[in-house]
Amino acid sequence: MRVTETEALCAANRTASARLRPSESATSRAPKSYCQRQIEQKGLRITLDFRCGHDFCTRDHYALMSVLKNLVVNAVEAVESGAGQGTILIREEKDGPSYRFTVEDDGPGISARHLDYIFTMGFSTKFDEKTGSIARGVGLPGVKMTVEEQLGGTIGVETRPGLCTRFTILIPAARLEEANE
Repeated sequence: MRVTETEALCAANRTASARLRPSESATSRAPKSYCQRQIEQKGLRITLDFRCGHDFCTRDHYALMSVLKNLVVNAVEAVESGAGQGTILIREEKDGPSYRFTVEDDGPGISARHLDYIFTMGFSTKFDEKTGSIARGVGLPGVKMTVEEQLGGTIGVETRPGLCTRFTILIPAARLEEANE
């Protein structure tokens, strides 16, 4: 099954075969995404801003959606841990021979002392003082592994503690598009 990535990215986990023009707003036409439902259930004031620039088809849809969903869920949690309101920008654009996917939030950022460890299996800063529960620390390492090993891309992070965090993924267009064959 061929899935249009612009639609998949903007609709977050919706599988379809119709193509969308980049200017169309798939979020207004598609069922609400998992992340949007979580935001509403928690009563947060977080805006998900999808900016999808190119339409392409790939069979790596599930890997790509898994990566993006994890990054958006983390961004929601980051904004929630800060002011509980903010914006998360999810962007897709063609950058020369690659597709660039960016997930950026205006949450509290990542502290310098944690930055070197965020892609390390088992590392987590998510601790619930009420229950004593700590997150497993498998999300970002899984994202990195999927991006690099399954999709042949790279992932990077930029952060300004107290202001924002931006994850940038570059995946060779030929790699995503060759998955169509």
